[in-house]
Amino acid sequence: MVYDKFLVKEIGTTNINFRMDPGETVELYTSIMNTGHDVAPNVKGVLSTNDPYMVIEDAEGTYGTLEIDGLAINEDDFYIVSIDASCPTGYMADFTLKLYTEEG
Repeated sequence: MVYDKFLVKEIGTTNINFRMDPGETVELYTSIMNTGHDVAPNVKGVLSTNDPYMVIEDAEGTYGTLEIDGLAINEDDFYIVSIDASCPTGYMADFTLKLYTEEG
């Protein structure tokens, strides 16, 4: 399985610009693809970071079962990330997304 792309949705603000801005809390949706040679049952993800400006409030997401070459997004169980108010505008944070199936 591989990471495909992400989408950001701000929580509790009228300034909707689909970015992680300083002082915001966001829902983070990620798209993944099954590039393997078998079905990937009940895929789950764990998001982590060591970034001093980012706090992951909800680190676990679910994607369901992915067929071979299938795409999925964690739209029903997304990650929640808070960005410190002192984070520089335009800052690029690093995250790690580990993906697991019910088989490990």
